[in-house]
Amino acid sequence: MTRIEFREALSRRLSALSEEERRKSLDYYDEIICDRMEDSSTEDGLSEAEAVAALGDIDKIAAEILGNTPASDRTAAKKSRTWLWITLAIVGSPIWLSLLLAAAIVAFSLFIVGWSLVVTVGVLLVSLAVVGVVGIGWGIVSLAATPAYALVVLGIALASLGLAILAVPLTVLCVRGIVWLTKKLGRLCARPFRR
Repeated sequence: MTRIEFREALSRRLSALSEEERRKSLDYYDEIICDRMEDSSTEDGLSEAEAVAALGDIDKIAAEILGNTPASDRTAAKKSRTWLWITLAIVGSPIWLSLLLAAAIVAFSLFIVGWSLVVTVGVLLVSLAVVGVVGIGWGIVSLAATPAYALVVLGIALASLGLAILAVPLTVLCVRGIVWLTKKLGRLCARPFRR
């Protein structure tokens, strides 16, 4: 591991510290590595990788630094990050609120389209059934006067009833699907308000 890689890895592990405390610790270990490398003119000098390896395990170093740092310094860093996120949320609100509103409108539109499909299939089912029943009645009444016309009306009426019977499973499927989707969307919308 190079000196820069060591510094970056240690910096990530010390993210709970304030910027000042983290920089002090990083500079301290950076100086130790440089001192060990400067002695390379003598026989005791180390290469960069050897100097970094001589420090020991980076996790132990980070744990030692965090253990020696007062808790107030660690909470100060967390507070500063919290304010950063709050500031970013406020400044970015025109963008993310607009996107959130657009997503909610699209979801609501899809919800309305789904229920419209259910209503449309239901109305189709009822209209086919009504045409079939009325057509059979009209065909029977007109059978004596015009038998050819009555047979055509009876054929159309029976076809309508057949289509109505075939549309029942489609209607049931649509109703089950939209009810399932409604429950899922309801749970999804309620999730942020649950504890």
